[in-house]
Order: sequence, then C-alpha cells, then structure tokens
Amino acid sequence: MYRAIRRAYFGPSAWEDVPPDERTSASLSVLDAYQERIRAAIEVGTFDQELDRHLSWDAVALDRSAWTEVGAQLDTVLDSLADYEIASNRRLAASGEEPIPTTVGLAAFRSPEPPSLILRGTDRRRGATDINSGFSQAISPTLAKALSNKWRSRIFAEVSVRPLSPSQFVEEIGGSMSHVSRCFRELAKWGFIEIIEERNGGRRGGGVERIYRSAQRPHFDAATWEAFPPLVREEISRFFLANYFGRVADAVRAGTFDADTGRHLSWKPIVVDREAWTEISESLDAVLECLPRLETESVERTDDTESLISTTVGLASFRSPPKSRTFAD
Repeated sequence: MYRAIRRAYFGPSAWEDVPPDERTSASLSVLDAYQERIRAAIEVGTFDQELDRHLSWDAVALDRSAWTEVGAQLDTVLDSLADYEIASNRRLAASGEEPIPTTVGLAAFRSPEPPSLILRGTDRRRGATDINSGFSQAISPTLAKALSNKWRSRIFAEVSVRPLSPSQFVEEIGGSMSHVSRCFRELAKWGFIEIIEERNGGRRGGGVERIYRSAQRPHFDAATWEAFPPLVREEISRFFLANYFGRVADAVRAGTFDADTGRHLSWKPIVVDREAWTEISESLDAVLECLPRLETESVERTDDTESLISTTVGLASFRSPPKSRTFAD
C-alpha cells in the first residue's frame, strides 16, 4: 500500500519549462482524476449531501493585473487548505465531532471566446453601478425549476458567456429548432435572459433572428437550495457540472486552456471539521464575488477591450466520496 509523501505543484516558472503538448497531457490527467472524483461523489450521494457545498463558475474579461490577482487568490485558498486541516484535527480531537472528508477544486484559465463577446454575454450594468454588489441575485425557485431542464440549463449557461440566438445554439450545440426557440422564449419570459438585438432576414434569409444575453448572474443561496428535494439538487448539479466541463473541453480543444503559464488548476482532498468547512466555503464565495469588481476595474483601465484576457474561473468544495469509490486520493 502506497501513499504520497508530498503534494505536487507546478509553479509558473516550472510550468514554463514543460513543452506545450505535455502541458495539455498533464492538465487532462488532473482534470480526468477530478471528474472521476466528482462522478463518484454524485453516484454515492455525497456531492450534494451538504446544503452549503460550493459549486460555481463564471466567465469574465480581465486585464493582466486582475488575472494575476485571481491567480494569487486561488493560490492563497490552495495554500490555506493544509492549515484548515491541521486546525481541524486539533479541534476534532478535543470535541469528538464527526469529520467531513472534503474535496476542493480550483481553476482559472483562458476562455476560447474573445473578450468582447464575454462582456456582452451578461448585463454588466448591475456590476458597474455597484462593483461591491457581487452576486446579490439569488436563484429563485422558478429559475431552479428552469435549470432542472437540460436544454434550458445549457442555454442559460451559454448565453451567460456570450450573446446567442436560438439558430446559433442549434447550429453549434444541437437540439430541435422549435424546442430550443421555446426554451429561449421561456427564459426571456421569466426574466432570466433578454433580447439585445434583432436581425432581419435571420441567419438563412428567414424571419427575424433574435439575439439574447443573460439578464443576471445568479447563485444559489442556502435557503433556496435547501427547499429542493435531493433528486432535484442532484440533477441541477449534474447540469452545472456538465456545462462547466464542456467549457473546459472547449478551451482544451481551442488551445487556450494552457495558453498562459499563469493559469490555475488544482484539486485537493482534505478532512476538516464544520468550522473549517464553513471558512473554506466563505473563501470561495469571496473569490466568486470579487470577479465582477475585477472585470469592471479591468475595463476602466484599458482603452482596448480586445486586449483583455477572456477568463473562466471554476470553484467547488464538496463532501468527498468514500475512498473505495474513487482512485483519486
């Protein structure tokens, strides 16, 4: 029986020495192990066992300064996990509390879309009027129901990143035109996406082509999440994860995932108590909530938005599956 005696970590200088094709192989290996751990956690029911588990991703356009700040924040979270585990062990020994096996996953990488598309993908005015407002719009039961449908969930995810019409969605992703169009209309009716442009003639010389964007950057608060049955929570988590890893796959295919040696990719299993679990969730919330501010400041600092870095940030912390159900320990 073997165990690791050190935790491997590629710093930017070491990563620069790795040939580009080998970087992709290394990244895919880490991602495969992380996906396998998530799959095992969903299968045994631990992924959504804790109502305050964290699962989020967002796409933003950042300048070099903001990109570096995000990387530094993720490095800080990663470095702090060992301290959380040590402090938890002391408290657990004294209290007898049940430990929480936890997996924390962190990523920040270049998105394949140009910055101008990302900046048009969601109504940024809410962030611009109050850059400290963060993600104040909690997901309502209506949106949660909408996102439990795989087509509406995928549409909402895609439109949150870039403006999109139903015909573009069908051409690039799939689905029947009539059903996809109906899903777009439903999301617009419920106020989650909005029309920003109408083009006469459509993409193939037909009627009016309507271009949509997201109207809000939502998140689940604990109260809303708790109101849903476990099966609904699991289904929504599957859709969110499928959308996120689909985005990762797009970035790998486009060659942007490892295009910048300063990108961040890590996941780590630890065992913590309830206090540390809550502190880790709060640290991930802080990273997520700072993204609108960093994007606003980046746009204000540049005269050329196309020089910004299209960035995807992914964050997760969840109860780990039993060791017998995954090889990734």
